[in-house]
Amino acid sequence: MSFLRKKISELSKEVTTQRALSRVEGMLLSRKWKDDAAKREELIDLLKLHGQQLVNRYLRSLDPKLIRKLVLISDPPGPEHTERFGFVQLIAIIEVGASYLIDERIIDCVTELAHSRSDGVRINAARVLVAIEGAQRSGKTLPVLISLLLNDKAYAVRASVAEYLQCITWNDTVVEALISALGDHDFQYEFTGSLFSPRTLSVSEKAILSLIAIGNEKGIRAIVPKLLSGDSFADGTREPRKTIDMLRQIGDQAIPSIIETLEMEDPKYRKRAVRALGEIGDYSALSLLTDLLLSDEDRDVRALAADALAKLGDERVAEPLSQALKDTDKKVRKAAANALEKIRSNC
Repeated sequence: MSFLRKKISELSKEVTTQRALSRVEGMLLSRKWKDDAAKREELIDLLKLHGQQLVNRYLRSLDPKLIRKLVLISDPPGPEHTERFGFVQLIAIIEVGASYLIDERIIDCVTELAHSRSDGVRINAARVLVAIEGAQRSGKTLPVLISLLLNDKAYAVRASVAEYLQCITWNDTVVEALISALGDHDFQYEFTGSLFSPRTLSVSEKAILSLIAIGNEKGIRAIVPKLLSGDSFADGTREPRKTIDMLRQIGDQAIPSIIETLEMEDPKYRKRAVRALGEIGDYSALSLLTDLLLSDEDRDVRALAADALAKLGDERVAEPLSQALKDTDKKVRKAAANALEKIRSNC
């Protein structure tokens, strides 16, 4: 009887495992886990429990020949190629921490593919190398990734690596590399029928977004002056709005660097810094904004300081704004009057 129970228990476990693996396969194929946090958590839990069986069932073994095949399936590049089942499955297995499956032979194989003539293959190889670094945190893949980011001839490769590196939040070498990429303003337009679609993000913009995601203090201090200077964007016509949006993403970490910019001689930087402080709404800059309102030599800076103080909505700014009503410049007096009206209406 005990033998029968044991056999039934074993069969039950096998059925449960097979159902779980089928569930994993269905979720990966549907890709719903990409946009649904709950499904992603379920998928990760299933992979943690059944990752090795999944490898045995679908991939047989993570040997270099198989890795090479999976990386090569996306040539030519494009989302419809890079999201094929085998490649997505490989990345998912690596990302959930199956580092025990990765050995030097596999790293060497993917490193070799990172030097392929095909842009798509280099992009896929970079994606796998980032996943391996995420699982192992050994730093072994970083020299190749950084070389692709800074030296690859293709915009698509450099931009992809700049985006992928945001997943590596624990390594200062990555931050340094992304800071170096801030000077890369390359981007491209894409054809949609007979018309150009909106341009892609530049490498610099993608590097900025990755540095924001990483949140490293050194990276933030590097990108805030860059954002305020307007040098990070290939499309200057949209720069002010994008600057504010990115600074909002950074949040409080951006404030010290913005305040430092207020002391720069060029009024262009001071104007952008004042506007940013008003949009972000940081009270620690109240005294500095007051000083700029009453004493800055540039009338535009003084007018923007009045507007920024109004956005803070603090009653303490009423007095300096009242003083600014006597400013020698008409534009500043008008800005101070509008600011006072906003504050009084909100009280």
